[in-house]
Amino acid sequence: MGLFKKKEADNELPPLPELPELPSFPELPKEKESTMPSFPAFMPSMPQRSSDMGTIKMPSIRPVTMDISEKPERPEISKLKEPIFVKIDKYREAVMNLEMIKKKLQETSNLLEKIKETRAKEEEELDIWVQEINSIKEKIEIIDKKLFSA
Repeated sequence: MGLFKKKEADNELPPLPELPELPSFPELPKEKESTMPSFPAFMPSMPQRSSDMGTIKMPSIRPVTMDISEKPERPEISKLKEPIFVKIDKYREAVMNLEMIKKKLQETSNLLEKIKETRAKEEEELDIWVQEINSIKEKIEIIDKKLFSA
């Protein structure tokens, strides 16, 4: 006899009760269906395919022409008679954003200056290396002439 053995009575489940019948829903009146607005007819926005050689006909596009001498009218600030109201929150947010942009611009400017300085130092070092290599070449040529010319 095991300690963890299931009893045979536990294996049998009680029978499930039968489901009750659901009530039937009433029919919707036919009048309400006819008063419903209908959806507009679907007009495809894609270009139509033509039957000749599978080409696609694109709708014609007419360029908009405007007389250069005509300038669109824009009210100038000095001509406005009505006061302009701006929410203080929006103004403060704009000022904060402007300050953040100035700070980032200053950081970028500083980084560019550091990069320029680093490049200048690299150029100086490269010039020194080129001079050292040239002096080594000259010394090797002198040694080569003395050894093999005699």
